[in-house]
Amino acid sequence: MDQKRGASVRIELTAVALLATAWIALAGCDDDDTAGTGGQGLATGGAGGAGGATGGTTSTSSSGSTSGQGGGGKAPTDCGDGNEVDPEECDDGNLLSHDGCSSGCTLEVPTWTELVPPTSPPIRADHAMAYDAARDRLVMFGGYHAGALADTWEFGSDWTEMSPSTTPTARYDHELVFDPSGPQAILFGGAAGGLNGLAETWHYDGSDWTPGGAGPARYHHAMTVDTTRATVVVFGGTHQGTALGDTWEYAAQTWTQITPTASPPARLGAAMAYNPTTGRAVLFGGFDGNGSVAYDDTWEYDYANGTWSPNQTATTPPHRRFHHMAYDAARNRVVMFGGYDGAANLTDTWEYVSGDWVETSPSPSPQGGPLAYDSLRRRVVMSEVTAGNPHAKTWVYQLGSDWPDELCTGGDDDGDGLTDCDDPDCEGFPCSGGTCSGGTCQ
Repeated sequence: MDQKRGASVRIELTAVALLATAWIALAGCDDDDTAGTGGQGLATGGAGGAGGATGGTTSTSSSGSTSGQGGGGKAPTDCGDGNEVDPEECDDGNLLSHDGCSSGCTLEVPTWTELVPPTSPPIRADHAMAYDAARDRLVMFGGYHAGALADTWEFGSDWTEMSPSTTPTARYDHELVFDPSGPQAILFGGAAGGLNGLAETWHYDGSDWTPGGAGPARYHHAMTVDTTRATVVVFGGTHQGTALGDTWEYAAQTWTQITPTASPPARLGAAMAYNPTTGRAVLFGGFDGNGSVAYDDTWEYDYANGTWSPNQTATTPPHRRFHHMAYDAARNRVVMFGGYDGAANLTDTWEYVSGDWVETSPSPSPQGGPLAYDSLRRRVVMSEVTAGNPHAKTWVYQLGSDWPDELCTGGDDDGDGLTDCDDPDCEGFPCSGGTCSGGTCQ
Protein backbone atom coordinates (compact mmCIF):
# COMPACT_ATOMS: atom_id res chain seq x y z
CA MET A 1 0.00 0.00 0.00
CA ASP A 2 1.49 3.44 -0.92
CA GLN A 3 1.83 6.22 1.68
CA LYS A 4 -1.03 8.36 0.26
CA ARG A 5 -3.40 5.37 0.27
CA GLY A 6 -2.34 4.44 3.83
CA ALA A 7 -2.91 7.97 5.08
CA SER A 8 -6.36 8.04 3.54
CA VAL A 9 -7.33 4.79 5.25
CA ARG A 10 -6.02 6.06 8.60
CA ILE A 11 -8.09 9.25 8.27
CA GLU A 12 -11.23 7.25 7.45
CA LEU A 13 -10.70 4.86 10.34
CA THR A 14 -10.10 7.74 12.75
CA ALA A 15 -13.35 9.40 11.64
CA VAL A 16 -15.29 6.17 12.08
CA ALA A 17 -13.81 5.66 15.54
CA LEU A 18 -14.79 9.20 16.61
CA LEU A 19 -18.34 8.70 15.37
CA ALA A 20 -18.61 5.33 17.11
CA THR A 21 -17.35 6.85 20.37
CA ALA A 22 -19.90 9.64 20.11
CA TRP A 23 -22.81 7.28 19.46
CA ILE A 24 -21.74 4.99 22.34
CA ALA A 25 -21.78 8.01 24.65
CA LEU A 26 -25.15 8.98 23.27
CA ALA A 27 -26.65 5.53 23.83
CA GLY A 28 -25.71 5.67 27.50
CA CYS A 29 -27.98 8.64 28.15
CA ASP A 30 -31.74 8.84 28.26
CA ASP A 31 -33.96 11.55 26.87
CA ASP A 32 -33.79 13.65 30.04
CA ASP A 33 -29.99 13.96 30.10
CA THR A 34 -28.51 17.25 28.87
CA ALA A 35 -25.03 18.42 28.00
CA GLY A 36 -24.20 22.09 27.77
CA THR A 37 -27.08 24.14 26.41
CA GLY A 38 -28.33 21.86 23.71
CA GLY A 39 -29.15 18.47 25.23
CA GLN A 40 -27.11 15.27 25.12
CA GLY A 41 -24.97 15.07 22.02
CA LEU A 42 -21.45 15.24 20.64
CA ALA A 43 -19.09 17.32 22.76
CA THR A 44 -18.20 19.35 19.69
CA GLY A 45 -21.58 19.15 17.95
CA GLY A 46 -21.89 21.08 14.74
CA ALA A 47 -24.78 22.48 12.77
CA GLY A 48 -27.49 20.01 11.84
CA GLY A 49 -26.80 17.62 14.75
CA ALA A 50 -29.27 16.76 17.47
CA GLY A 51 -28.45 18.95 20.44
CA GLY A 52 -24.67 19.40 20.81
CA ALA A 53 -22.84 21.09 23.68
CA THR A 54 -21.88 24.07 21.56
CA GLY A 55 -25.05 25.58 20.31
CA GLY A 56 -27.91 23.10 19.83
CA THR A 57 -31.53 23.41 20.89
CA THR A 58 -33.82 20.73 22.23
CA SER A 59 -37.52 20.03 21.80
CA THR A 60 -39.94 17.47 23.18
CA SER A 61 -42.43 15.68 20.92
CA SER A 62 -46.02 14.82 21.81
CA SER A 63 -44.90 11.28 22.64
CA GLY A 64 -42.39 12.50 25.19
CA SER A 65 -39.23 11.86 23.14
CA THR A 66 -36.54 14.55 23.08
CA SER A 67 -34.79 15.79 20.00
CA GLY A 68 -32.35 18.54 19.23
CA GLN A 69 -31.30 20.86 16.46
CA GLY A 70 -28.18 22.76 15.74
CA GLY A 71 -25.75 20.30 17.33
CA GLY A 72 -24.60 16.69 17.18
CA GLY A 73 -26.37 13.91 19.07
CA LYS A 74 -29.57 11.90 19.14
CA ALA A 75 -31.73 12.02 16.02
CA PRO A 76 -35.37 13.16 16.48
CA THR A 77 -37.73 10.33 17.34
CA ASP A 78 -41.52 10.07 17.63
CA CYS A 79 -44.00 7.38 18.60
CA GLY A 80 -45.08 5.66 15.41
CA ASP A 81 -41.87 6.14 13.45
CA GLY A 82 -40.81 2.49 13.84
CA ASN A 83 -37.84 3.29 16.13
CA GLU A 84 -38.24 2.18 19.73
CA VAL A 85 -36.62 4.76 22.04
CA ASP A 86 -37.06 5.33 25.79
CA PRO A 87 -39.61 5.79 27.24
CA GLU A 88 -41.37 3.82 24.47
CA GLU A 89 -42.10 0.19 25.30
CA CYS A 90 -42.58 -0.57 21.60
CA ASP A 91 -42.87 1.17 18.24
CA ASP A 92 -44.38 -0.74 15.33
CA GLY A 93 -44.38 2.16 12.88
CA ASN A 94 -48.02 3.21 13.23
CA LEU A 95 -50.33 5.03 15.63
CA LEU A 96 -52.98 2.30 15.83
CA SER A 97 -53.91 0.61 19.07
CA HIS A 98 -54.93 -3.02 19.55
CA ASP A 99 -52.23 -4.47 17.29
CA GLY A 100 -49.73 -5.31 20.06
CA CYS A 101 -48.33 -1.78 20.41
CA SER A 102 -50.70 1.02 21.42
CA SER A 103 -51.03 4.47 19.86
CA GLY A 104 -48.94 5.70 22.80
CA CYS A 105 -46.19 3.12 22.12
CA THR A 106 -46.94 0.98 25.16
CA LEU A 107 -47.13 -2.82 25.01
CA GLU A 108 -50.64 -4.26 24.92
CA VAL A 109 -51.85 -7.50 26.42
CA PRO A 110 -55.11 -9.23 25.46
CA THR A 111 -58.07 -8.77 27.77
CA TRP A 112 -61.73 -9.78 27.95
CA THR A 113 -64.15 -6.87 28.44
CA GLU A 114 -67.90 -7.13 28.90
CA LEU A 115 -70.02 -4.83 26.75
CA VAL A 116 -73.33 -3.63 28.15
CA PRO A 117 -75.60 -2.84 25.19
CA PRO A 118 -79.12 -1.53 25.91
CA THR A 119 -80.65 -4.74 24.54
CA SER A 120 -79.46 -8.34 24.77
CA PRO A 121 -80.92 -11.58 23.38
CA PRO A 122 -82.61 -13.93 25.85
CA ILE A 123 -80.27 -16.44 27.46
CA ARG A 124 -79.44 -19.54 25.44
CA ALA A 125 -76.81 -22.21 24.86
CA ASP A 126 -75.55 -24.10 21.81
CA HIS A 127 -76.26 -21.17 19.46
CA ALA A 128 -74.08 -20.00 16.55
CA MET A 129 -72.71 -16.61 15.53
CA ALA A 130 -70.74 -15.06 12.64
CA TYR A 131 -69.56 -11.56 11.72
CA ASP A 132 -70.93 -10.13 8.46
CA ALA A 133 -68.04 -7.91 7.35
CA ALA A 134 -69.99 -6.52 4.39
CA ARG A 135 -72.66 -5.02 6.66
CA ASP A 136 -70.63 -4.64 9.87
CA ARG A 137 -73.04 -6.81 11.83
CA LEU A 138 -72.77 -9.86 14.05
CA VAL A 139 -75.42 -12.44 13.13
CA MET A 140 -76.68 -14.96 15.70
CA PHE A 141 -79.20 -17.73 15.19
CA GLY A 142 -81.01 -20.29 17.32
CA GLY A 143 -79.71 -22.26 20.26
CA TYR A 144 -81.40 -23.96 23.18
CA HIS A 145 -83.33 -22.68 26.18
CA ALA A 146 -86.31 -24.76 27.32
CA GLY A 147 -86.36 -26.05 23.76
CA ALA A 148 -84.80 -25.36 20.36
CA LEU A 149 -84.85 -21.71 19.20
CA ALA A 150 -85.33 -20.21 15.75
CA ASP A 151 -84.72 -16.48 16.26
CA THR A 152 -82.27 -14.29 14.33
CA TRP A 153 -80.40 -11.47 16.07
CA GLU A 154 -77.92 -8.88 14.83
CA PHE A 155 -75.44 -6.73 16.74
CA GLY A 156 -74.05 -3.38 15.62
CA SER A 157 -74.12 -0.86 18.44
CA ASP A 158 -76.97 -2.83 20.03
CA TRP A 159 -78.64 -6.23 19.70
CA THR A 160 -81.74 -6.26 17.49
CA GLU A 161 -84.06 -9.16 16.82
CA MET A 162 -84.67 -9.50 13.09
CA SER A 163 -87.93 -10.50 11.40
CA PRO A 164 -87.03 -12.32 8.16
CA SER A 165 -89.96 -13.63 6.12
CA THR A 166 -88.28 -17.04 5.87
CA THR A 167 -86.24 -18.66 8.61
CA PRO A 168 -84.56 -22.00 9.31
CA THR A 169 -86.37 -24.39 11.61
CA ALA A 170 -85.55 -24.26 15.32
CA ARG A 171 -82.21 -25.90 16.16
CA TYR A 172 -79.14 -26.01 18.35
CA ASP A 173 -75.56 -27.33 18.01
CA HIS A 174 -75.38 -25.95 14.45
CA GLU A 175 -72.59 -23.85 12.90
CA LEU A 176 -72.61 -20.44 11.20
CA VAL A 177 -69.83 -18.79 9.14
CA PHE A 178 -69.59 -15.73 6.87
CA ASP A 179 -68.72 -16.12 3.20
CA PRO A 180 -67.50 -12.75 1.85
CA SER A 181 -67.99 -13.85 -1.77
CA GLY A 182 -71.78 -13.83 -1.26
CA PRO A 183 -71.66 -11.82 0.81
CA GLN A 184 -73.72 -14.04 3.09
CA ALA A 185 -73.77 -15.97 6.32
CA ILE A 186 -73.99 -19.74 5.86
CA LEU A 187 -75.67 -21.97 8.43
CA PHE A 188 -75.37 -25.75 8.40
CA GLY A 189 -76.61 -28.72 10.41
CA GLY A 190 -77.72 -28.83 14.01
CA ALA A 191 -80.23 -30.80 16.03
CA ALA A 192 -83.87 -30.30 16.94
CA GLY A 193 -84.13 -33.08 19.53
CA GLY A 194 -83.09 -36.71 19.73
CA LEU A 195 -80.00 -38.18 18.09
CA ASN A 196 -80.68 -37.19 14.49
CA GLY A 197 -78.74 -34.35 12.93
CA LEU A 198 -80.15 -31.88 10.41
CA ALA A 199 -78.90 -31.80 6.81
CA GLU A 200 -80.08 -28.31 5.88
CA THR A 201 -77.90 -25.47 4.62
CA TRP A 202 -79.20 -21.90 4.84
CA HIS A 203 -77.90 -18.57 3.52
CA TYR A 204 -78.59 -15.19 5.17
CA ASP A 205 -78.00 -11.88 3.35
CA GLY A 206 -79.13 -9.52 6.07
CA SER A 207 -82.76 -9.39 5.04
CA ASP A 208 -83.89 -12.98 4.62
CA TRP A 209 -82.87 -16.63 4.89
CA THR A 210 -82.82 -18.81 1.74
CA PRO A 211 -82.20 -22.58 1.59
CA GLY A 212 -78.99 -23.89 0.07
CA GLY A 213 -77.88 -27.35 -0.97
CA ALA A 214 -78.64 -30.25 1.36
CA GLY A 215 -75.59 -31.73 3.06
CA PRO A 216 -74.65 -34.71 5.24
CA ALA A 217 -76.81 -34.64 8.38
CA ARG A 218 -74.99 -33.93 11.66
CA TYR A 219 -74.61 -31.72 14.71
CA HIS A 220 -71.75 -30.89 17.10
CA HIS A 221 -69.50 -30.64 14.00
CA ALA A 222 -66.57 -28.30 13.38
CA MET A 223 -66.95 -25.79 10.55
CA THR A 224 -65.03 -22.87 9.06
CA VAL A 225 -64.72 -21.09 5.72
CA ASP A 226 -61.79 -20.66 3.36
CA THR A 227 -62.28 -17.00 2.47
CA THR A 228 -59.77 -17.25 -0.38
CA ARG A 229 -61.64 -20.04 -2.19
CA ALA A 230 -65.13 -19.16 -0.86
CA THR A 231 -65.40 -22.74 0.38
CA VAL A 232 -66.89 -24.01 3.64
CA VAL A 233 -65.24 -27.03 5.24
CA VAL A 234 -66.87 -29.33 7.79
CA PHE A 235 -65.32 -32.08 9.86
CA GLY A 236 -66.87 -34.69 12.12
CA GLY A 237 -69.85 -34.27 14.40
CA THR A 238 -72.46 -36.86 15.26
CA HIS A 239 -75.60 -38.32 13.70
CA GLN A 240 -77.85 -41.07 15.04
CA GLY A 241 -75.54 -41.61 18.01
CA THR A 242 -72.39 -42.20 15.92
CA ALA A 243 -69.30 -39.99 16.00
CA LEU A 244 -68.22 -38.94 12.50
CA GLY A 245 -64.75 -38.58 11.02
CA ASP A 246 -65.51 -37.36 7.49
CA THR A 247 -64.49 -34.15 5.74
CA TRP A 248 -66.83 -32.15 3.49
CA GLU A 249 -66.55 -28.97 1.46
CA TYR A 250 -69.39 -26.68 0.38
CA ALA A 251 -69.13 -24.27 -2.55
CA ALA A 252 -71.64 -23.02 -5.14
CA GLN A 253 -74.43 -24.66 -3.10
CA THR A 254 -72.91 -28.12 -3.57
CA TRP A 255 -71.50 -30.41 -0.88
CA THR A 256 -68.50 -32.58 -1.84
CA GLN A 257 -66.92 -35.23 0.35
CA ILE A 258 -63.12 -35.08 0.57
CA THR A 259 -61.23 -38.34 1.12
CA PRO A 260 -57.74 -37.49 2.41
CA THR A 261 -55.25 -40.30 3.03
CA ALA A 262 -54.86 -39.21 6.67
CA SER A 263 -57.53 -37.68 8.84
CA PRO A 264 -58.27 -36.91 12.50
CA PRO A 265 -60.05 -39.72 14.36
CA ALA A 266 -63.84 -39.51 14.41
CA ARG A 267 -65.09 -37.02 16.98
CA LEU A 268 -67.72 -34.49 17.95
CA GLY A 269 -67.47 -31.25 19.86
CA ALA A 270 -64.22 -30.15 18.17
CA ALA A 271 -63.60 -26.58 16.99
CA MET A 272 -61.94 -25.24 13.85
CA ALA A 273 -60.80 -21.87 12.43
CA TYR A 274 -59.20 -20.88 9.12
CA ASN A 275 -55.96 -18.88 8.87
CA PRO A 276 -55.76 -17.20 5.43
CA THR A 277 -52.04 -16.40 5.80
CA THR A 278 -51.21 -20.11 5.90
CA GLY A 279 -54.11 -21.35 3.79
CA ARG A 280 -54.89 -23.89 6.51
CA ALA A 281 -57.65 -24.55 8.98
CA VAL A 282 -56.71 -25.45 12.56
CA LEU A 283 -58.75 -28.08 14.44
CA PHE A 284 -58.44 -28.88 18.13
CA GLY A 285 -60.03 -31.24 20.64
CA GLY A 286 -63.37 -32.99 20.77
CA PHE A 287 -64.27 -36.46 22.07
CA ASP A 288 -65.46 -39.82 20.77
CA GLY A 289 -69.05 -39.39 21.92
CA ASN A 290 -69.16 -41.98 24.69
CA GLY A 291 -66.60 -40.39 26.98
CA SER A 292 -63.89 -43.03 26.66
CA VAL A 293 -61.57 -40.86 24.52
CA ALA A 294 -61.07 -37.12 24.95
CA TYR A 295 -58.80 -35.42 22.43
CA ASP A 296 -56.13 -32.78 22.99
CA ASP A 297 -54.62 -33.02 19.51
CA THR A 298 -54.06 -30.31 16.91
CA TRP A 299 -54.63 -30.90 13.20
CA GLU A 300 -54.25 -28.63 10.19
CA TYR A 301 -56.29 -28.91 7.01
CA ASP A 302 -54.73 -27.77 3.73
CA TYR A 303 -57.58 -26.52 1.54
CA ALA A 304 -55.54 -26.42 -1.65
CA ASN A 305 -54.61 -30.10 -1.44
CA GLY A 306 -57.48 -31.45 0.65
CA THR A 307 -55.12 -33.01 3.19
CA TRP A 308 -55.01 -33.26 6.99
CA SER A 309 -51.75 -33.27 8.96
CA PRO A 310 -51.23 -33.56 12.73
CA ASN A 311 -49.12 -30.96 14.51
CA GLN A 312 -47.21 -32.13 17.55
CA THR A 313 -47.13 -28.78 19.32
CA ALA A 314 -44.57 -28.00 22.02
CA THR A 315 -47.38 -26.81 24.29
CA THR A 316 -50.74 -28.57 24.39
CA PRO A 317 -53.93 -27.19 25.96
CA PRO A 318 -55.90 -29.62 28.17
CA HIS A 319 -58.38 -31.83 26.35
CA ARG A 320 -61.81 -30.32 25.85
CA ARG A 321 -65.05 -30.42 23.87
CA PHE A 322 -67.71 -27.85 22.94
CA HIS A 323 -65.15 -25.05 22.93
CA HIS A 324 -65.00 -22.24 20.38
CA MET A 325 -62.36 -20.77 18.08
CA ALA A 326 -61.96 -17.69 15.87
CA TYR A 327 -59.14 -16.29 13.73
CA ASP A 328 -57.81 -12.89 14.88
CA ALA A 329 -56.68 -11.31 11.60
CA ALA A 330 -55.06 -8.23 13.17
CA ARG A 331 -52.70 -10.42 15.19
CA ASN A 332 -52.52 -13.40 12.81
CA ARG A 333 -53.46 -16.08 15.31
CA VAL A 334 -56.34 -18.37 16.24
CA VAL A 335 -58.07 -17.68 19.56
CA MET A 336 -59.63 -20.59 21.48
CA PHE A 337 -61.81 -20.29 24.56
CA GLY A 338 -63.19 -22.62 27.19
CA GLY A 339 -65.17 -25.79 26.63
CA TYR A 340 -65.88 -28.78 28.84
CA ASP A 341 -63.35 -31.37 30.01
CA GLY A 342 -65.84 -34.04 31.04
CA ALA A 343 -66.03 -32.86 34.63
CA ALA A 344 -66.16 -29.06 34.61
CA ASN A 345 -66.56 -26.09 32.31
CA LEU A 346 -63.30 -24.42 31.29
CA THR A 347 -62.75 -20.65 31.15
CA ASP A 348 -59.19 -20.52 29.79
CA THR A 349 -58.06 -18.58 26.72
CA TRP A 350 -55.45 -19.95 24.30
CA GLU A 351 -53.84 -18.61 21.13
CA TYR A 352 -52.43 -20.69 18.29
CA VAL A 353 -49.57 -18.76 16.68
CA SER A 354 -46.58 -19.90 14.63
CA GLY A 355 -47.59 -23.54 15.04
CA ASP A 356 -47.84 -23.63 18.83
CA TRP A 357 -50.32 -22.89 21.62
CA VAL A 358 -49.89 -20.09 24.19
CA GLU A 359 -52.22 -19.54 27.15
CA THR A 360 -52.97 -15.85 27.75
CA SER A 361 -54.88 -16.09 31.06
CA PRO A 362 -56.64 -12.69 31.03
CA SER A 363 -58.76 -11.65 33.99
CA PRO A 364 -61.68 -11.23 34.27
CA SER A 365 -62.88 -14.02 32.02
CA PRO A 366 -66.32 -14.89 30.61
CA GLN A 367 -68.03 -18.27 30.96
CA GLY A 368 -67.95 -19.28 27.29
CA GLY A 369 -69.99 -19.14 24.10
CA PRO A 370 -69.61 -18.85 20.32
CA LEU A 371 -66.87 -16.57 18.97
CA ALA A 372 -66.73 -14.34 15.89
CA TYR A 373 -64.05 -11.93 14.72
CA ASP A 374 -65.08 -8.29 14.18
CA SER A 375 -62.59 -7.21 11.50
CA LEU A 376 -63.59 -3.53 11.61
CA ARG A 377 -62.75 -3.11 15.27
CA ARG A 378 -60.09 -5.82 15.34
CA ARG A 379 -61.61 -7.82 18.20
CA VAL A 380 -63.05 -11.26 18.94
CA VAL A 381 -66.65 -11.15 20.16
CA MET A 382 -68.37 -13.75 22.37
CA SER A 383 -72.08 -14.26 22.98
CA GLU A 384 -71.79 -15.72 26.46
CA VAL A 385 -73.79 -18.58 27.90
CA THR A 386 -74.48 -17.56 31.50
CA ALA A 387 -76.56 -19.76 33.77
CA GLY A 388 -79.04 -17.92 35.96
CA ASN A 389 -78.98 -14.73 33.86
CA PRO A 390 -82.07 -13.88 31.79
CA HIS A 391 -79.98 -12.38 28.99
CA ALA A 392 -76.94 -13.52 27.04
CA LYS A 393 -73.91 -11.34 27.81
CA THR A 394 -71.59 -9.90 25.17
CA TRP A 395 -67.82 -9.89 25.63
CA VAL A 396 -64.93 -8.70 23.47
CA TYR A 397 -61.33 -9.94 23.44
CA GLN A 398 -58.66 -7.55 22.19
CA LEU A 399 -55.24 -6.13 22.90
CA GLY A 400 -55.12 -3.35 25.46
CA SER A 401 -57.58 -2.40 28.15
CA ASP A 402 -58.64 0.93 26.69
CA TRP A 403 -60.77 -0.27 23.79
CA PRO A 404 -63.75 2.08 23.47
CA ASP A 405 -67.35 0.95 23.37
CA GLU A 406 -67.67 3.83 20.88
CA LEU A 407 -68.25 2.32 17.43
CA CYS A 408 -67.08 5.51 15.63
CA THR A 409 -69.74 5.25 12.94
CA GLY A 410 -72.65 7.10 14.54
CA GLY A 411 -74.03 7.89 17.97
CA ASP A 412 -72.55 8.19 21.44
CA ASP A 413 -72.04 4.51 22.10
CA ASP A 414 -69.86 4.85 25.20
CA GLY A 415 -71.95 7.55 26.90
CA ASP A 416 -69.23 10.19 27.28
CA GLY A 417 -71.17 12.88 25.42
CA LEU A 418 -68.93 12.73 22.35
CA THR A 419 -69.85 11.17 19.02
CA ASP A 420 -67.97 9.80 16.05
CA CYS A 421 -64.53 11.34 15.49
CA ASP A 422 -65.14 14.00 18.18
CA ASP A 423 -64.51 11.17 20.64
CA PRO A 424 -60.73 10.79 21.20
CA ASP A 425 -61.33 7.04 21.59
CA CYS A 426 -61.93 6.91 17.84
CA GLU A 427 -58.63 8.45 16.76
CA GLY A 428 -57.10 6.19 14.11
CA PHE A 429 -60.21 4.02 13.83
CA PRO A 430 -62.58 3.63 10.85
CA CYS A 431 -65.44 6.11 10.56
CA SER A 432 -68.29 6.61 8.10
CA GLY A 433 -66.13 8.06 5.35
CA GLY A 434 -62.60 6.96 6.15
CA THR A 435 -60.47 7.13 9.32
CA CYS A 436 -60.76 9.43 12.33
CA SER A 437 -57.80 11.83 12.32
CA GLY A 438 -57.50 15.00 14.36
CA GLY A 439 -61.16 14.90 15.31
CA THR A 440 -62.48 14.62 11.75
CA CYS A 441 -63.32 11.75 9.42
CA GLN A 442 -60.81 11.79 6.55
